[in-house]
Amino acid sequence: MTIDAETVICRWVPGTLDSVRVTGLSDEEVLSIHEVTRRFGREAADALYLRGRYTGLHASAGPGLQSGD
Repeated sequence: MTIDAETVICRWVPGTLDSVRVTGLSDEEVLSIHEVTRRFGREAADALYLRGRYTGLHASAGPGLQSGD
């Protein structure tokens, strides 16, 4: 099994208070802010609250945004 790093971009879903649209190289999904914090760390949550956007690398173990949990 190879682990690749992919760039993820997180943005708030307009009109919501806790939904975040997460876009990766191969997939897009809507997650709660709590799930974003769990998957990408406190840095992602801080960036979303302060700048409204987070861009970073995330290790993935296969297609989509799924991690090897």
